[in-house]
Amino acid sequence: MSQTEVARRFNLSPSRVYLIEKQDAATRAMEGRRARMIKQLQDANDMDKLWPVEDLLDALGLIVVRACPKGGWCPNTLFLTAFTQLCSPIPTGRQQNRRL
Repeated sequence: MSQTEVARRFNLSPSRVYLIEKQDAATRAMEGRRARMIKQLQDANDMDKLWPVEDLLDALGLIVVRACPKGGWCPNTLFLTAFTQLCSPIPTGRQQNRRL
């Protein structure tokens, strides 16, 4: 079915149908990239390997805008152990004493 036919059927403009298709293709591409990154992490099975920060964020499906202070330094890579520590909640109060 052409974009024009879809637009007519759902009472949308052809340009809106194009944008919907474009967004869907981008979403599917990101899901594929995420699945490949998760597979790489699992296959490596190495908590002490340096990984690109953007790849780790992509694997989790996070979109983050990083801002470094003027003249500051932002890491481009992290050890998986450091990344998991960053993502783990800091225990407070009763949670500190509770064991899993």
